[in-house]
Amino acid sequence: MRRPGTRNEQFIQRIPSDVIDRIRGTKLLIPVGDRIVTKKIGPTAQDIRLSLSTSDPKVAKERHAQVSAALAKHYAAARQGPRRLTPKETVALAGIAYRIWVDAFDDDPRPSRSLGPGD
Repeated sequence: MRRPGTRNEQFIQRIPSDVIDRIRGTKLLIPVGDRIVTKKIGPTAQDIRLSLSTSDPKVAKERHAQVSAALAKHYAAARQGPRRLTPKETVALAGIAYRIWVDAFDDDPRPSRSLGPGD
């Protein structure tokens, strides 16, 4: 679908009635091409609307499928609700956090300024 006043295609999808109350007031991170769009679901929201940031029909079709799949995952998570992580998942997340920390501080883990005498 195209919005008046732009050449870019727009994604519009109704929020399923069984999850709408669970996701109202939350922010969804939705991949659109090579970027992530943050979409806040307001108190009266009935659908998700966002630009696919392209006027090329082929690219728009690919991005539409990408956004639709991401929203399906969000809806499935909302239906399932919070769950306990398995020990394996906990270790995997700890590993990801560790690698991010190492990448950020690996070159020089010391503070950037002096703390005073006897650092």
